[in-house]
Amino acid sequence: MPASLGIVDDASLAPLTTLQLGGRARHLIDAADEATVVASLDWAAARGLPVFILGGG
Repeated sequence: MPASLGIVDDASLAPLTTLQLGGRARHLIDAADEATVVASLDWAAARGLPVFILGGG
């Protein structure tokens, strides 16, 4: 996995949600800019992985 994407394997989602609830993500990328989002989507697509975008909404 590219280190530049900062991929975290088997990441807990609870600390990222308002109610501190959530399961685990097989791979998690905290994308701070558009280029990282695009690179992350390309990385996932190349591996046939599903993508879920969890935003601060």
